[in-house]
Amino acid sequence: MIGTVLGGRYTILEEVGKGGMACVYKAQCNVLNRIVAVKVLRNDLEGGEEFVNRFKAEAQSAACLAHPNIVSIYDVGEENDLYYIVMEYIEGTTLKEYIKQKGKLSSADSASIASQICGALSVAHEKNIIHRDIKPHNIMITSNNLVKVTDFGIARASNSSTMRVADSILGSVHYISPEQARGGYVDCRSDIYSLGIVLYEMLTGKVPFESESPIAVAMKHLEEIPVSPTTLSPDVAVEMEEIVLKAISKETRKRYQSVEEFKNALDNFLFAVKTGGEPEEVVAEAEESELASGAVLDFADEEVETSSGEEAVIIDNEAAEDVAASDVNEYEEIDEDEEEYETKRSPLNMIIAAVLIALFVVGGGFLGALYFVNPDAPIFMFFKNSDVDVPDFTDMQFEKAQKLASEYGLVLDIGDKQPGPSEEGTVLYQSISDGNSVKKGTHITVHVSAGPENIDTASYRGVSKDIIDEFREKGYDVEEKYVTNSDVAEDRIISVTRSGDTFIFTVSLGESGESECVVPNLLRCTKSEARQLLEEYGLLLNESVTYIDSNTVEPGCVVEQSVAPGEKVSPKTKISIILAEKAEEKDEEPKENPVKEKPFAYSTEALSGPTNVKIVETTSDGATRVLFEQLVDPNTLPEIKIKVKGTGVNKYTVYHDGVAVYNGTLDFTK
Repeated sequence: MIGTVLGGRYTILEEVGKGGMACVYKAQCNVLNRIVAVKVLRNDLEGGEEFVNRFKAEAQSAACLAHPNIVSIYDVGEENDLYYIVMEYIEGTTLKEYIKQKGKLSSADSASIASQICGALSVAHEKNIIHRDIKPHNIMITSNNLVKVTDFGIARASNSSTMRVADSILGSVHYISPEQARGGYVDCRSDIYSLGIVLYEMLTGKVPFESESPIAVAMKHLEEIPVSPTTLSPDVAVEMEEIVLKAISKETRKRYQSVEEFKNALDNFLFAVKTGGEPEEVVAEAEESELASGAVLDFADEEVETSSGEEAVIIDNEAAEDVAASDVNEYEEIDEDEEEYETKRSPLNMIIAAVLIALFVVGGGFLGALYFVNPDAPIFMFFKNSDVDVPDFTDMQFEKAQKLASEYGLVLDIGDKQPGPSEEGTVLYQSISDGNSVKKGTHITVHVSAGPENIDTASYRGVSKDIIDEFREKGYDVEEKYVTNSDVAEDRIISVTRSGDTFIFTVSLGESGESECVVPNLLRCTKSEARQLLEEYGLLLNESVTYIDSNTVEPGCVVEQSVAPGEKVSPKTKISIILAEKAEEKDEEPKENPVKEKPFAYSTEALSGPTNVKIVETTSDGATRVLFEQLVDPNTLPEIKIKVKGTGVNKYTVYHDGVAVYNGTLDFTK
């Protein structure tokens, strides 16, 4: 491969690694004149189609993720039966090698690395992508101590067909979660467990479960309680031990329920260490849980090698399902005495039936007379076809929304009160979106604003700058300033000031932070290439771009940039770009796609009992809204039917008790 040019632009320079599925090469991008990494699928593998599909899945999973702690994907291609992915080249080492070099890491260093990994996983989980193979081999540490998560080779979207898969599950055995080991329900908490094992290894220098056989290791994940980190390494902070034990709980409900919650615990610990105060109570007391007695899993004896050479195990799910089925009690047959007793009772049953029929006749006559006198009595509303279209209550004061709902024959219930810039009592969103047809008398939950928060801005000094995104999500206007500071660590908050609803965050660049950055030449770069190049120069891309016609630059590439190349600006400055689109002769004004209405139906027959079901719509322009949210009993509501409107291709995500279980789309262009 050395000297080979892929895609007419990537010259292979040297091999830097080889795994069970692919080889990784250092290469030169001849267009942008930069070093990249090229991951090439090995063509000597059996079952080639399966590996090609996994390889493509990695590209698709990682390409849609943009975060400083995720290795960026630049390009994918196929040439002469070679499949390859072009990605960011990392100068550094794997976390596995880093742990071997250090022996073990301090509590603060371990928390910092784990917090960065949480940041990367948060972006993936927001897009319903579960990594499924978090381990030190897939974590890179750059020369400037930045963490990069890589290898989404077995990542899958968390929907109904993949959360509990019928095929075999692949995962690195020392870091695999108990639910993966048994072939069960996999969600974001599976990544949290794996990251907890990685954190355990950073603190102690060893993984919690070891054995000569991968099968035995998998069984230990299911059955054994790990030795506490402080037993192996007394210098581990007690607070860090509590965090680890919560993350690696056998039962998913006892773990952190999101990586954001996990990250908050780690950041609280780091903040306490930095300020010299006592750490906040980060987690509840870690509870030990044993696997239910008598549970036995029959594993296949097949081992495979993952892309990084780590031992992995393929698990026989049919055997696991057989074990689960064995726990169900069979119905006992009615013996002859019971049959004889039922025969003796039959005359009594006939008498009871006759009495009930008489009551129905009398009751029916009474209802008939009542209907003749007052056909609009409430008791008859249930039987009438009284569907109404739900109005839009958002941005109304609750009292006004309640009055409007009453006019439509609907009932409003107040849900959560959320702080934000909106006036107190303003409806933020509703459980059933406007335009949907429902029966009169339907209860709709609305979430209202609790009014602007009384925020103590002084308390944010030293906190990670990630808190800025939380302010944006709440609807506040945010401004960021970056300055060199020797007292506050890099990317930590120095101060927060407030002007009305606008918060101004001053963020530290560290003691040696650059006071000015040179703007690179972005001409003819794609949007993703421009973003990556700006980040390398310490700058940011304004994600809102415009397009103009151009016959000189390829469509989708940069025609102009807001700041000229070579100019010096402050670090983290956002640079705007204009992209080219192909010039075409326009005889008439383009016609917009008309708004169309289509039905969206979701079957609830898979629910085992009353479940909180939420349906979220994401439009083609990225806007989201909650279409439906309420407690659903599958026995009374076997199918949810909603009328939706749109102009493009909209995505619909269904959540059961907060967990995404289904992703689907509707194309309104057809």
